[in-house]
Amino acid sequence: MFSPTKTLFIILCIALALRLFYFVELMDNPMPQFMAQGVDFDQYNFITLAREIREKGWMGESFAGFSPTYGYFLAAIFALFGEHINAVFLIQLLFGVFNVFMFYKTARLIFDSERIGIAAALMACLYAPFIYYEGSILRAGLIPGINLLSFYLLALAEKRKDNRFYSLGGFCVGLSVALRPNLIPCFIVLYFLFLLPRTFRQKSKILTLFIIGFLIAVAPISLRNKAIGHDVGIAKPGPTIFWLGNSYDTAGVGLTRTATQQQLAEESGHDVVKTLQIFIREINKYPEDYAALYWRKFKMFFNDYEIPGNMNFYLFKENSIALRLAFLNFGIVCALGLLGMAVLLKHGKQNSLLFTYIIGLSFFVLIFHIQSRYRMPVMPFFILFAAYGIDFLYQTFSSKKFRVLSIAFVGLAMLTFFTISDNGIIDKYLHGRIGYISYSNWSFAYAGKAKNYLEKAGQTDDTSLKKALALRNQSINTSDGKNRDTLILHRVYIFLDMHRYEEALTDLKYLTQKYPNSVEVIKTQEDLERFIETIPPEARRAPVI
Repeated sequence: MFSPTKTLFIILCIALALRLFYFVELMDNPMPQFMAQGVDFDQYNFITLAREIREKGWMGESFAGFSPTYGYFLAAIFALFGEHINAVFLIQLLFGVFNVFMFYKTARLIFDSERIGIAAALMACLYAPFIYYEGSILRAGLIPGINLLSFYLLALAEKRKDNRFYSLGGFCVGLSVALRPNLIPCFIVLYFLFLLPRTFRQKSKILTLFIIGFLIAVAPISLRNKAIGHDVGIAKPGPTIFWLGNSYDTAGVGLTRTATQQQLAEESGHDVVKTLQIFIREINKYPEDYAALYWRKFKMFFNDYEIPGNMNFYLFKENSIALRLAFLNFGIVCALGLLGMAVLLKHGKQNSLLFTYIIGLSFFVLIFHIQSRYRMPVMPFFILFAAYGIDFLYQTFSSKKFRVLSIAFVGLAMLTFFTISDNGIIDKYLHGRIGYISYSNWSFAYAGKAKNYLEKAGQTDDTSLKKALALRNQSINTSDGKNRDTLILHRVYIFLDMHRYEEALTDLKYLTQKYPNSVEVIKTQEDLERFIETIPPEARRAPVI
């Protein structure tokens, strides 16, 4: 058997190899570049802010509604390495390797067990969504690791009775909040006041140190926003976003916009108390709708499906060997984590900080709308509990407590069943596991890659065009109604780039008959005619491939 040190070294090497492999795959994937240039994507907004910070001074000039912290992170990388998103990916993926090490350190610290530390590190190493978000221009690539580090520092402060670590922990909590506002500071303050076994004087000192560290992290962002004329603290006030996941007619999963949400947001303004009053009124008005909404949000929070925002995990996974090799998913981690939580409940006071983190971060996700990237900040704590759950099963088996082991496995089976993807909700509210919008975006990305290759090399990139067509066909097959016809319209241009004129004409004929007065269809017809005029007569009836 390997020593714990050698085992950890092997795990870190695997973590590094998987992430470097994924980095190489990303370099050949046109989707990250497509999102970086598309105005509908958060990635574009972050990069635009970073560019503005570099070009117009480090104060910046605009407030985009979200916290500018990640924009500053990108601006710093671009200042050092040029505006290359691959540099961002590499830094975040290497940070992910460091996080794997911190999982080991944290689990060993709080459970006083090398074995649990190794289990936590291995799970973090093989948890595919970590790698996926580390290789993206999204805050979810940083926040889980920062949350873990903040927890480690606070736990270390308690273990060593060293108050200096409370300030460092507060700084990391502030950094997490500065990236994306959340409620975890409130839960930590409650923990200090009511659960930390210290005298009132000691608690006051600890709380002061924590708040000082927290303010050092968040104050610069608040002051920056105020200096450019936006007195909003860190980001757009919560009540505005709250209704996206809490109107009676919202899905609560993914991102759904309705007229009701807009109306409620305008009525509540930026007043938290008024928002709460209106919310209570709405619940009394639509009790059945809200009961269904919160059951759906609760179910999908614990569901192993990674709910997409503007990126679909499963489509990236289909196109990545690295993500398939990292085989752990949320369902496995969640079931083991809930088992670990159940076992640790009898030691609740001893592990109250760990429970504070997982409850506080989970609650924040549940009160808004459920998406995979919003669930990521709480994942380190599911993994820590899951590592304890695995160790519990191992120890129970080793001590031959088969009755207890049987009960544990029955419970684990029930929890696993609860986390299995709810295809009914997925199909109804998210257009299937991989929706037509995701296929469509990937098709645009590959078509754009082919266009860039043609402009640079003067040759047709047949491989990318075939990929674009296959993805466009998948988007058409998974859509319906007018959406389907819009996607067919886009396919016309792919056919033209591939010189498949007969198929382009067939699609256009179908659309012209159905929408004779459509501006988009008429424009496409004109584009087709101009394009065909540039082709020699003998090539206009090229054989269908």
